[in-house]
Amino acid sequence: MIPNGLEFIRRLSWPDVFGIWESAEAHLPHWKPLYKERGFSTWKEWRTETLIAGFRLSELFWGLYRISDPASVIPNFRGGPFRSWIAKVYAGRHSPTPTFAEIAATEHIRGSEAVRRIIENYPSSTTLIGLSTADGVVIVEGTHRSCAAALAASEGRRLAADISLALAEYPFGSLPVLGKERKQQ
Repeated sequence: MIPNGLEFIRRLSWPDVFGIWESAEAHLPHWKPLYKERGFSTWKEWRTETLIAGFRLSELFWGLYRISDPASVIPNFRGGPFRSWIAKVYAGRHSPTPTFAEIAATEHIRGSEAVRRIIENYPSSTTLIGLSTADGVVIVEGTHRSCAAALAASEGRRLAADISLALAEYPFGSLPVLGKERKQQ
């Protein structure tokens, strides 16, 4: 189901979606120690064998949508079911995960310097990646940008940004909880 506030732009292939993700994230230096610690050689190998396989993202049918009013739409999206977020930010809640309005209200996010920096330097154009589930849209890539958008909205701040969403219907039931998995050596 496509929620209100999304304007369809075009269909996307899985390579299109992965390319959006890779160009937004693979070059960021803070990911390298994380995937190396978990036994992966590259960002691509890490993401492919964990999130992509875990959520079966390459099996889905994707569309690109413009978020017409990010300040009212993004706070209603849900955070992804990631172990570290469940433990550190969601207070153990994972089914369903909290909305970004709820997440932005936590002290962890309100007091986060990283999220505050994203608000101050929000990209002028960005694409989130999400799954449409029975519980609503769940963001699987773009969690920090979504937190920043929801926190800015809660503070009455408007982001000067063109925000899109690569979205697929998730037909496999409940999303699995992912994260902190180590590759077998």
